[in-house]
Parts: sequence; C-alpha cells; structure tokens
Amino acid sequence: MALTMVCVHAETITDRIRRGAPVRQAVANDSPFGYNGPDGKVIGIEVELVQRILHDMGAKVEVTSTTFGGLIPGIQASRFDIASDGMYIRPERCKVADFSTPDFMIGAGAFIRKGNDTIHVSTMDALAQQKNLRFGKLTGGQEDKAFVAAGGDSSQISNFTDRVSLTAAVKSRRIDVGLLSALGAAAAVNNDDGLQLVSPLKPPMQNGKPFVYYAGFAFAKSDPAFVAEFDKRLKAIIRSPDYARLLAKYKVPADVIPVTDVDVTSLCNEHN
Repeated sequence: MALTMVCVHAETITDRIRRGAPVRQAVANDSPFGYNGPDGKVIGIEVELVQRILHDMGAKVEVTSTTFGGLIPGIQASRFDIASDGMYIRPERCKVADFSTPDFMIGAGAFIRKGNDTIHVSTMDALAQQKNLRFGKLTGGQEDKAFVAAGGDSSQISNFTDRVSLTAAVKSRRIDVGLLSALGAAAAVNNDDGLQLVSPLKPPMQNGKPFVYYAGFAFAKSDPAFVAEFDKRLKAIIRSPDYARLLAKYKVPADVIPVTDVDVTSLCNEHN
C-alpha cells in the first residue's frame, strides 16, 4: 500500500491575515508597553503601534496579557503571533525568535528624592564620579553595567527586590540615587510625587557607541516576509512626528526613539 506524505507547517501570520483570523499579540501587563488600563482594556505604546500597523494591512488584532517569561515560549508554541514588552534584542533571544527594527532605545535612568539639591549631573559619566553617593537598583537589573562602564564602582550599589522598596529607600535617605531603566525611572517619578528624575542623563560610551539596549517586537521564525513588511511600516511611524506624540501620551521622553541606522542583525551578534 502506498504511503502519502503530508507536510504540516505552523500557521504563519500571513496565513492568519489571509483567512481573516485576528493576529494575536501578547503583552506582559507592563506600562507603558502593554498593560491593563483602568477599564480593563489593554492599552500601551506597543499595543497602539501594532493596531495601527496591522489595521493598515487589513488585519484585526487580538491582545492577550501574559507573563514576561511566557512571551517567547508563546510565539514558539504558536499561541501568539507577536510578543512585545519593550523586549531587549539580545543574541540568545535572536536564536529562537525574529525581531523587528527597534522601537525603543533604552539606557539607564536615575531618580532622587524630591528636593535633593546636591546632585547636578546630566550624564552617567558625571554621576559615576560621585564616589560619596549610595545607589540602589533592582535585583537582576542591568543598570550597574552602564554605571561601571561610566567609571563607577559597583560596591556603591545595593540591590532591592522591587520598585516599591527601591523608591522607599531613596525617599527615606537610606540611599541617594535609584537606578532603573530610563523608562522605569520615568514611570517611578510619574507615580510618586516624592521623587524627581535625573534628566537628561546621557549614557556612557562603550566601544564607540552609546551604552544602551534596543527593544523590539518578537515573532516566530516562520514568516520573514511579514516581519519585513511590519518593519517597513514601523520604521515609517518611528521616523514621523506621530511617534513622539504617542510617547508623550504615555509620558515617555522622546530620547528613547532609536537612531535610524540600528541594524537588528548586528544587535543579534553583540555581546554586552
């Protein structure tokens, strides 16, 4: 009896659009990227970007909140089509997912107690030279790398388990400066009148380039043509005044807009 070979392949995003099914975006309930708003509706910068791009392509979008750790496994298992949460484009992630052009350029940010008039800096290099200051960051946070790259001493930095304890330590003067990502620091200050942002805070240089991380949207490695079309439309938005207005809507400074010559392939091959 002859055997018939049947080739089965995972459904691509293009396949879903062609049959009129919604494109499934997953977020991690993390402001300002994608999170549950006051009325329970999922909102955020990356939610709005996907809606605009996909609607212009004639597609519907279905947004789901999950954990950060479930984003990439979810697209690998075809539970989602697009994963987003200001996700850093890193070599280990590039091995299992395709990434869009960056929509965020994220450096380290810093905040201090409101009314503290002893710290006057505008660069991480200048901040790192303040050897008498006490710093704090979240356990697992990457901001110590930028601090050390600027000439700082990592022994000045204490770890805190969450943002609440970090901000409380700054306000109670147990430490002088809280270190988070630029977006995290801005969010902390926006949510607490007892804090103020150290801004601007120019990142240090490393190997001739700013010490920043680039974030983008992640996709399964099954539809490069869709990713290329998504990229083209995303770049057009990022380079337009509309993007700065969208960031301002969520109280995000325009200095997170990536430079236009960032190449995803080179980011996937970098090792910070």
